[in-house]
This record gives sequence, C-alpha cells and structure tokens, in this order.
Amino acid sequence: MFTRSFLFVLLVAAASAVAQTSFNHPCPDHTVPDRTVTICTPTQGAQVSSAYFIVGHVTDSLSFTSTLTIDGVAAGGGVGVSDINVETGALAGPHSITLTAQDSTGTFSTSMLVNGIATGQTPCAPSSTNQTLVICTPQDGNQETSPVELAAVTTDSNPLNATQVYVDGVKAAEGNGTKANYVLAHVLLETGPHRVTFQSLEKSGLIIRKTINISVR
Repeated sequence: MFTRSFLFVLLVAAASAVAQTSFNHPCPDHTVPDRTVTICTPTQGAQVSSAYFIVGHVTDSLSFTSTLTIDGVAAGGGVGVSDINVETGALAGPHSITLTAQDSTGTFSTSMLVNGIATGQTPCAPSSTNQTLVICTPQDGNQETSPVELAAVTTDSNPLNATQVYVDGVKAAEGNGTKANYVLAHVLLETGPHRVTFQSLEKSGLIIRKTINISVR
C-alpha cells in the first residue's frame, strides 16, 4: 500500500488528460458553517483519468493548518491555506482523498473515494464506426450540477494528436499522448447556460467535432 500511495503522489502534474486551471477556481461561493472543510471536485465515487484536479476549501475563523492527503500521503495544503487546488495523477483503482484542517480547538476533515481508470480503458464505450466521436457525458440539453463531468471517446484508425473539450470557447481539458483517444475531466462551472464542444484532432489535420448545450443549476 505504501508503494502504491508513493507512486500516486509522484504522478502529481505528470500526466496529460487534465482540466486547465482557468476552470478550477476556488469552490463556488456559498455560506458554510465555521470550521468546515469541503472537497468540491472530484465528487464522491467519480471516475478519474490519468490526471485531474482536486479542488477544496477550508472555512475557519481561527488560525489553522490544512492538509490534503491521497491514500494517506500528503499532497497539498499548509499553514493558513484555505483554497486547495492540486493537480494529481491516478493509478488504476480506488483512491482515498482526505482534506483535514487543524486549529487550536482540534481537527476536522472530510474524505471521499474516487476510482482511477485503467490504461486503455475509456470513460464509455467507443463507436464501432471509424472516425467517430462519442460524447459520454453530459448529453445535449442536460441540467447539471457543478462540478460537471466532461467525457468523450474517439474511434479513429488514423493517428490522433488529442481529444479535447472546450467550454464556452475555452479549452477545459485534453487527452493526448497515450490517452489521445479520450478526454475525461470534472470541471467547476458557474450557474447558467454553457456551450460544450468536444473535438478529435487527427495528426493529418482533420478535426472531428461535436457541440452540445447544457445548463448548470
């Protein structure tokens, strides 16, 4: 277990299919009780790709120290650090994420379990038709809650540079390298309508593109 945890943390900022920091702002504004820790993304039981962001927040009127751990190994936080935004990588299988805060009156924390997908596994079944992009989630017209899972997989016999997703014209995530045939990310989005475009980039220059519209409540 130690080896697995150590390797997991070594993968911090080391893989490709990853949401851009412009979408991983601190947790959306909301009123929470004092001495509260919140993990905003990923969500409980989420399927995560080879790289993703953990976003969390500590609310505490006292001086505190925050600690983010992945499988029991420290991966972020610090003295007075209230906004957690850590890029990390996942080995296949379940992983425990815990955000803890400690102040003069004691310790409080929250935990969740996520699942890293195996190498070669895609977020949904690909099409049997060549040069086809399948949107796994969300679907056109869906109402979603933030963070939103954005996932698609490409079937293409030609070499790919990347499978990407754009939200309102800004790139939110990309799978490239050995993960070029899919993209998978959990992205914090503001309430309201959003235009989501998935596209596959062939090395030949051909682009396969699909666009949907969703709303976040």
